[in-house]
Amino acid sequence: MPPATSSASDALGAYLNDHLAGAAAGIQLAERMSKGTSDERLAALLDRFVKEFREDHGVLERVMDAHGITKDRAKQGIALAGEWFTRLKHVAPLLRSGSDTLVALEDIEVLSLGIEGRALMLRALQQIPSVIALGDVDLTTLEARARRQREELEPFRLRFVAAAASPTAS
Repeated sequence: MPPATSSASDALGAYLNDHLAGAAAGIQLAERMSKGTSDERLAALLDRFVKEFREDHGVLERVMDAHGITKDRAKQGIALAGEWFTRLKHVAPLLRSGSDTLVALEDIEVLSLGIEGRALMLRALQQIPSVIALGDVDLTTLEARARRQREELEPFRLRFVAAAASPTAS
């Protein structure tokens, strides 16, 4: 038996708020990574991602507004605090999980997972008629962009994996 309308609406609200919080944290992570890398190609890619992530964040807010879903500021605060906490790995040796290479690998994998999660959310939203009815939201194009972002990030992730596996990783 399908859930009652209010339960379904509550579930959609919770789902979208989780993604909105993750998006805000992803923007901060990409900004931090861009500023912290000496690789100009990676920095340029991350700078472009930040712009695109902000656009996607705005689309998600429009979808939520169109459905009367209130933004859960507590979830956003917790997600942003979590991203802030990961910054401590870069400055506090006791909190570090390993070398600089490993920290960078962990960051790039978290970003990759966030992008993949966004692609999955965009695909899911394409199954909801009331979201599809929003004429200014092209979910198919946004999903394709997320898939492209993930593919563009993959060579850098693999490079970090190889560097972490190197006997001279630091």
